[in-house]
Amino acid sequence: MFVELVGHAKRGAPIDWMSLKRTGDRKYLTKMKSRLTRQDKFPSSLAARIKGVGRGTYKLDVPVDRIRIFDLDSIEVLREQVPGNAELAATLARRAVCS
Repeated sequence: MFVELVGHAKRGAPIDWMSLKRTGDRKYLTKMKSRLTRQDKFPSSLAARIKGVGRGTYKLDVPVDRIRIFDLDSIEVLREQVPGNAELAATLARRAVCS
């Protein structure tokens, strides 16, 4: 859930259960947010920035220019993902399938 939340936030968009396409449970994000933010090592300051913006819809309340997403292409190559980059959507889709 967190990877998808950050990816949507980088595009300035909220996330809802239909964004994930792997669950028919409308309460899935609510459950996952609760589970994620209750983790001992999850920063409470970051948990406070996950805001509900509608029924079962959340947004990471962090300015887009403060969000940096990186991919490790190989041992020597670290590449930043930027909005509008088709690779961002493809990478997030790959991560969602793997998680």
